[in-house]
Amino acid sequence: MNHSGTQTTPLWTQLSGLRPRLRSHITWHRQTHRGHDWILLEDRATHRHYHLTKPAWQLLQRLDGERSVAQALACAWLTDELTAARQQEAVELLLRLQTADLLVYPDKDPSNRLYEQWRKQRARSHLAQFMRPLALRLPLFDPTPLLQRLAPLARPLFHWSSLLIWIALVLLAGVLGLQHGSALSAHAEGRFIDPGNLALLWLAYPLVKGLHELGHALAIHRWGGQVHELGLMLLVFVPVPYVEASAATAFPGKYQRILVGGAGIMVELLVSALALLLWLAVEPGWVRDLAFDLCVIGGVSALLFNGNPLLRFDGYYVFSDLLEIPNLASRAQRYYAYLGQRYLLGLHSVPSPVVARGERGWFLCYGAAAFFYRIFISLLITLYVAGKFFVVGMLLALWVVLSQLLLPLLRLLRFLFSSPELAERRSRAVLLAVVFGSSTAALLLLLPLPSNTLAEGVIRLPESAILRAGESGEVVEMLRQDGERVERGEAVIRLQQPALTARARILSARAGELRARMEQVQMRDRVETAILREQLTAVEVELTELEQRLDALTLTSPATGELDLVRPDDLPGRYLEKGSVLGLVHGEGAAIASVVIPQTDAGLVRRQTHSISARFPGRPESKSPVTLVADVPSGSYLLPSPTLGSKAGGRIRVDSRDERGITALEPIFQYDIRLPQQVLRAIPGARIQVRFEHPPETLASRWYRSLRQLLLSRLGA
Repeated sequence: MNHSGTQTTPLWTQLSGLRPRLRSHITWHRQTHRGHDWILLEDRATHRHYHLTKPAWQLLQRLDGERSVAQALACAWLTDELTAARQQEAVELLLRLQTADLLVYPDKDPSNRLYEQWRKQRARSHLAQFMRPLALRLPLFDPTPLLQRLAPLARPLFHWSSLLIWIALVLLAGVLGLQHGSALSAHAEGRFIDPGNLALLWLAYPLVKGLHELGHALAIHRWGGQVHELGLMLLVFVPVPYVEASAATAFPGKYQRILVGGAGIMVELLVSALALLLWLAVEPGWVRDLAFDLCVIGGVSALLFNGNPLLRFDGYYVFSDLLEIPNLASRAQRYYAYLGQRYLLGLHSVPSPVVARGERGWFLCYGAAAFFYRIFISLLITLYVAGKFFVVGMLLALWVVLSQLLLPLLRLLRFLFSSPELAERRSRAVLLAVVFGSSTAALLLLLPLPSNTLAEGVIRLPESAILRAGESGEVVEMLRQDGERVERGEAVIRLQQPALTARARILSARAGELRARMEQVQMRDRVETAILREQLTAVEVELTELEQRLDALTLTSPATGELDLVRPDDLPGRYLEKGSVLGLVHGEGAAIASVVIPQTDAGLVRRQTHSISARFPGRPESKSPVTLVADVPSGSYLLPSPTLGSKAGGRIRVDSRDERGITALEPIFQYDIRLPQQVLRAIPGARIQVRFEHPPETLASRWYRSLRQLLLSRLGA
C-alpha cells in the first residue's frame, strides 16, 4: 500500500498503533435500509443497540486485538491511500464505540492521552444520565413470566380483524368527539382542573401508561423478543410504568419494528376511544369524570407526545423505520456538525453521515425541527412545574438553560480551542467564531428594529348616526336616495299606517264632540261639565300621542352626512317594524372603533405609541392613520363585541362557557379610535386590524420584555 502524500491527523497518530477488539458479550445483526446493509450491534449486558454502516463493520471485524488500527483500516477498505477522510472516519467510529464501552484494549496504557479523552467522554455520558430530572427510571422486576401467561390471551390482538375493529372504534370516537366538541369543552372547563378530579387524574395517568407499556411488551413477545425489565419512571414527578423494549431494535423486519413502536400509541388511542364512548353513555359523576380523564390522557399523549416524531418517544422510532434511516436524530445532529466543519472551518477530511440517497434533506429538516421543538417542550414543562412548585420550576429552568444552551456552547468552545482536528486551522476557526459571536451580539444588543403591536377592533357608530323606523308602517315614498348627502332633520322616507291614521281621525272627531257638549252644559250642570272635561283631556292626550306617532312615520336624517340605506331597492312597499334599522348616515368623525389589547401589551401601547394605523374590511391592501380618542385605564374581562373573541375568529381567547362569547380568559384593555373621514360606509360590527407603532428596539430588549411578561403572568414573579 502506498501511504505517500497522506495527511495524518493528530488523533490518528495516537490511535493508529492501538489494537482494540469488541467485547465478548457484543452480538450483531444485519439489517437493510434504503438498499444499504447496516450492522446492528447488541450489547447484551446493557440491552443497548448501535447501528453501523457496512464499511464501518468491515473495519471492526478486522480489529481482533492483534491487528493495529492502521493495519485493520488498510485491510478493510483496500485503498491505495489512507486519506485524511478515511482516517477521520475511523477515529470517529472508534471514539463512539469506546464511549459506549464496546471496545477493550489489551495493550491499553492508562496514561495515554487518547485514553484520557475517551475516559472523559465516557464520564460525560454517565453524567448525562443523571441530568434528566424530567424522566428518572427505577427498575423493578423481570416481566417475562407475566408476559408468558398473557401471551395466549393477547394472540388474537395481532390478527388483521383486530386491526379493523381498532380502526372502526378510533374513527367512531373521532366523529363523536367532533359532534360533541362543545360538551367536551364545557366538561373540561368545569371539571378537569377541579380539586376532586385531580386524584382521578393521578390514578388515570399511570393506568394509561401501564397499558401503553404492556402493549409494547406483548408486541415484542409476539415476535420472539425478550423483555427483561419493568420499572417506574418519574415523568415530571408522576410515577408511570415502563418496560425495556430495546429488543425490538434487533428485529429483521421493519414492519415488525414499526408495530412494536406503534403498539403503545394504538393502545392509548383505543383507551381514549373507549373512554369517550363511556363518557357519552353515563350520567355525571366520578365514573364520567374518570372516563373523560382517560380520554384526554390517551388522546393527548398519543397525538402530541408519544406519536410525535420530534421527541425521542415511540413516534420517533416508528418514523425512523418508515423512512429507513437508522439513528435519525443523532445523524441529523452530526450532519449539521459536518456542514459547519467542512464549509465553515474547511475540514475536508470530516466524513459525512449521509449514506443513502434522500437522507440529506431529512437530516436538514428533522435536525432543525427537533432542536426547536425540544427547547419549546422543555420550557413548556418547566413553566407548568414552576406554576405548581416554584423552586422546582426554577431548578428545571436552570437545567434547560444548562443542558440545551450552555453545555453545547462549552463543547463548541472546547472543540475550537483544543480539538486536534483544528491544529492547522485553529486561527481561522477562532476568527470565524469571534466574527459570528460579535455579529450575533451586535444584532441582538445594538441593532434597533421596527417595533409594533397588532390588535383587532370592532367598528361602532353612535346612535345619532343610525337611521331607524320611529313607528311601524309601510314605506310609501323615498324622499332621498341612497348615497345622497342629507342634512340633520331632513325628511328621508315616508311611511304610512292606515289604522293609525283612522284612529287619529276618530279621536279628533271624538274631541270635537266632547267640546260641543261641554259648551251646551257648562252653564247649567257643573258636575257633567267636569266629567266631560276629564274625558276630553284623556282624548286629547291620546290624540297628541297619535299625532307624534304619525309624525314619526316621516323618517328624518339623524345627522349630516352621506345616506347609506340597507337594501334600498327593497324598501318601497316594505312594511317596517318600529325600531328597524334602515341605514346609516356617515358623517365626519361619526365612526368609532373599539380596540382591545391583552394585558401583556397594554403597558407598551399606553407608554410608547407614536402612531396608529388601521386596515378596514374590503381594503386589506391599504392602511389609514387613525386617532386615539379614549383610553379606558382599567382592565376588564368583557369584550365590547363577540366579534373580537376566539369563537368568532378573533384574537382574544374567550371562556367557552359564555354563550355570548364576550368573556375573555385574560384581562384586556380597551382603546377607542376615530376612523378617518375618507373611510365612509363603515360597517358597524365589522372587525378591523389596528397597528400601534412603537420606537425601534433591539431584539434583546424585546425578548427581555416578553420573558418578564411570561414570568409575571405564569408565575407571578
